[in-house]
Amino acid sequence: MGNNTEKKEVPEAILEAYDLLLQYRLVNILRPLQWESYFVKEGWTFHCEFSVAYPNLAGIPSNVIMKFLLQESFPLSCVEVYSLSKEVAGFPHQELLTDKLCLKNDWYAPRTSQKLIKYVQWTIEWLKDAASNNLIDDQDPYELPDFYSLTVYSAYRHINPVFFNESPSTFNLWKKQIGKFGTVYIVSSKLHSAFYACQFCNQENIPIIESKYSPIIDESDYKLTGYWILVEDIVFKRHRPPLTYGEAKEICEKSALDFYSILRKAWECNTNYTFGIILIGFPIPRTYRGENVEIHWQPLWIDNWASTKKINIPGKRSKKNNVWRFLIKSDRFHPSKNLPWGESENVSNDRLFKRSSLSLTLKHSKITVIGCGALGSPIVDMLARGGIEAINTFDSDTLHPGNLSRHILNGTFIGSNKALAIAKELSITFPLSSIKGFPEHIPPSTFEKQKAINKILVESDIFIDCTTSESAFIWLNNIALEHGKKLISMFFNAYAEVLTLCISGGQISCLDIYRELCLSIQKNELPVDKEYYFKDIAKEEQIYEGVGCWHSTFPALNVHIQLLAATAVDLINHVIQNRGNKGYAALIQRESFEGMAVTPHSVVKLIWEKEYP
Repeated sequence: MGNNTEKKEVPEAILEAYDLLLQYRLVNILRPLQWESYFVKEGWTFHCEFSVAYPNLAGIPSNVIMKFLLQESFPLSCVEVYSLSKEVAGFPHQELLTDKLCLKNDWYAPRTSQKLIKYVQWTIEWLKDAASNNLIDDQDPYELPDFYSLTVYSAYRHINPVFFNESPSTFNLWKKQIGKFGTVYIVSSKLHSAFYACQFCNQENIPIIESKYSPIIDESDYKLTGYWILVEDIVFKRHRPPLTYGEAKEICEKSALDFYSILRKAWECNTNYTFGIILIGFPIPRTYRGENVEIHWQPLWIDNWASTKKINIPGKRSKKNNVWRFLIKSDRFHPSKNLPWGESENVSNDRLFKRSSLSLTLKHSKITVIGCGALGSPIVDMLARGGIEAINTFDSDTLHPGNLSRHILNGTFIGSNKALAIAKELSITFPLSSIKGFPEHIPPSTFEKQKAINKILVESDIFIDCTTSESAFIWLNNIALEHGKKLISMFFNAYAEVLTLCISGGQISCLDIYRELCLSIQKNELPVDKEYYFKDIAKEEQIYEGVGCWHSTFPALNVHIQLLAATAVDLINHVIQNRGNKGYAALIQRESFEGMAVTPHSVVKLIWEKEYP
């Protein structure tokens, strides 16, 4: 923080807004406009005084001082408001490090000189709500204390965040552990810039919870052992967490825990790192003042024995007891020393797919996708991002440069097997989902492979065939019939103009549905021209000089494939959720923009569908 002595001219827009504020006389200006660097921001600032009704429930004094910061891009940028009164700190909707107020969305403020007036009015409302403890309504989503801003100037800010897996289903396991502590085992992902809390054990080292992350995470060689503490509440004052070692000690004492004895255990842990970790957990609700439903974990990164054993203590040997006593008395672990809070994130599927997900029926199904090319790869991607927790992928092909224009994988996977690469990529994205790849051809080439693949398929609920291979389709249809599985087959024509979707039912196979559909098209009974539907690609469009007929040269654009694939997944989700075990067939047509009138119409149409018993 500090003032910039270089003379700068106040922008006309800021000067106009400031003069307007003086005319309104909403606040008492204590220090006029000046250019200033404040924390990580630069802009024109002024100090002003607000009046607050006193006495009040929050103990805010009758007069409080605020700093307003306007960036040079004003009025396009937002106005930032900081409390300069120590009594206005630690509230919900307030940044903990800077005491900046979290006001209404800037979208609702005018882009004129009136904007500053609006922010002053919002500040008046904020102070009124803070004084009456009404900043958050009972039904508002629960807001975690602001740990994030505390990491900005932390000595451990470079350390990766800790990912953990907690939900209402695990909360019951923790209820009896409140006021206790134990050991936590953590791995560092080679592919993710994160630590994963894999196993929590009690004081007897008996597992309480073990999170099953994807095999890619579990294969990590980087292990870290630390301690966990579970307290009744993390709030030290108003809505802020403890900021010092001494305050952490007080929080733990409320839950009958000895913070410093646990701190020493974490300090003594032998790890491959020069730091240790304590996860401090506490119950949280879904809504403010609601019933607690899950545990949140926040890491403390601390100096450990490996990083402090070489400390030179005058007149004493660097034994553990001597070093520990020195650390308590010095600025390392002294009660007045700031806590080195770190970052964490709950990566449970409940959280990752809270914003949007497919139906519960489909989410809880085990799905195997056969064929991971131009159509199969976006299908797998959409299913994984829709919250499907168990997916298998099959494809014997490798990724070539020519595939990249119509594939979800990037160039780093060239030469890799498509099924394995997709599974790896999506496992990194969704570490708690089981996504496995198999580099196998369908149908299998030998009886031994057939037996092994049958076992994998039988464990699935739904097969999705995206191969465009008749032999693969027939083989999968037989497996589905034999084991009572649902088979879905889909494919598009050469220009991705029409996608065909067939879903088997309890009394009809996917193959029978497709054969009936083809027969109906041949008889001109469906709203698609048979010449158009069964048309082959012209020879000059199939073969490029020096490439050969084996190359994937069909002319469909990626954007058109994506449109049809997204519609197909949406339709599958609807059918599985609402039509039970009935069979289903549909034709999805992509509309062309050529010759389109000004009047807009649907880009993708469901031109025909039929339900089967």
